[in-house]
Amino acid sequence: MAKSAVAKAAVKSANNIVKVLRKMCPKAHQVSLFHLAIAIHNNYKYFCTSEKPILRKKKSLLKKFKIEIITDPFVDNSGNTFNYYL
Repeated sequence: MAKSAVAKAAVKSANNIVKVLRKMCPKAHQVSLFHLAIAIHNNYKYFCTSEKPILRKKKSLLKKFKIEIITDPFVDNSGNTFNYYL
């Protein structure tokens, strides 16, 4: 089944954002960067993550993409990565 033109455009946009994010946060996991790109593409105001490379760049990300990066202070320290949008 072929993707719609809208879906193709959304994926292309997210991939372009990922390229920029990779330069800003080169040590972040690829999947986290893609989740962040989707949040940026969809104009979410907040992105909650445990990814330290992304958290370290939160001021730059706010300035460039108008998205606030936050983390959950009650998350366990198991080493598992989480991401969600608000």
